Parts: sequence; structure tokens; C-alpha cells
Amino acid sequence: MVPDDRTNDDGAWWGVPFHRSTRLGLPAGVLVPVIYFGVQLWRAPAVPGYSFRRDAASDLGAAGVPGAIWFNVAAIATGIAAALAAVAWWDALRMWGVGRLGRGFVSAALTSIGAASIAAGWFPLPDDRHGGGPVGVGLFALPFVLVVVIARRPAPRWVRVYVVANAALFVVAALMFSGATWLDPAGNEGVMQRVLACSVFVPIGVVSMAALVDDRRRGGRSHPGRAVAGT
Repeated sequence: MVPDDRTNDDGAWWGVPFHRSTRLGLPAGVLVPVIYFGVQLWRAPAVPGYSFRRDAASDLGAAGVPGAIWFNVAAIATGIAAALAAVAWWDALRMWGVGRLGRGFVSAALTSIGAASIAAGWFPLPDDRHGGGPVGVGLFALPFVLVVVIARRPAPRWVRVYVVANAALFVVAALMFSGATWLDPAGNEGVMQRVLACSVFVPIGVVSMAALVDDRRRGGRSHPGRAVAGT
């Protein structure tokens, strides 16, 4: 049998198929941004006076808001999907030569995001526990962790370019919140929050999909490791 950590000359992992949990967790990761943004598009028109420019996503789940339960259930579902993706990425990122330390940081960040999303749905505004507080530190770490662990690895080139561009988007969002841009923070909280969310939730879906596609592409090749595994 080929060891799970066997790699080829460029550092990429091959020869051992994904675990079953990985093949379930990666599609869950793809669903993370779909659920997060989809419920907003669905519920916002039903809330009188709601503004995507002015109001944050969590305002759709605040106490007393019509249909808030649906947003909060979706937030919990987003968190569960992110947690499943955390397990899947631990296995899947070996395909791109990411070591245990890097995979550990990525999985920890995803787990943190999952926990924060579950807390956001379980403790809707104005509850002080909304978002989980320090539990959600992964929200601010993931864009940069992805650059460190993927940008110089044998992942598809477009993925490496994407994670760098995504980290730049997170910096833009941070500048918006700091008041360092032309955008008025007081009247554009919804815009700023969604730019930040795009740099956190979207890459979970993008990298999960890329891993699924790249695994299928590599699976079609004749790998020496597959021949050995059969002996």
C-alpha cells in the first residue's frame, strides 16, 4: 500500500483516493457561500425597509424581524457546512502538497468560521453572544492562511492567483471599516460587511470546488502510486 503522505516530484500528493468524508465535505464547502448569500437574496425583499447598502446580513435574523428564523437556520447550516469542509480540507489539501501544519491551520480557521456561523444563528441580534466573539477569529485569519499554504504549492495556477487576490479583497474591506476609503462607514455598513464576507465565505466554496475538479482531473491520469497501491 502507498502511504497517505506519498508525494510526487513537485510536492503534490497522489496515488491515494480521497476519504469518503472528504468527498462529502467538499460539496458541503461549495454550499457555504451559496447558503450564506442565497438566504439573504431570499429574505431581504420580505423585510420592510431592509437595505443591502445600509444593513448587515445579521439584521435579517434579529429578534422581531419577519421570518428571522429562516435566516438563523441558514446561518447554522452555513456553520455546519464549514465544519464539514474543515474535515475535508485536512485530507484534500494533501493533493497540493500542503503539510500537516498548514492543513492544521486551515482546518482550524474553517472550524472557527463554522462555530461563529452557528453562534450567529443560535444567538441572533441583539444577543451579545451573536457571532461567538473570539471563537470567530478564523474569519480574519482564513484569507491569509490560504495564501501561506496554497500560493507556492502545486495547486492549479488560477487557485493560487485567486487566494492572493482574495487576501487583497479582505484588506480592502478592512480599509473600508477603518474609514480610510471614500466610502462612508455610517451609511454603508451592509456594503462593507458583504465585501468582507466575500473574502471569507466565497473562498471556502471556490477552493472546495477546485479540489473536487482537480481530484477528478488527476484521477484520470496513470499514476505510479495507483499501480503500487494495487499490489
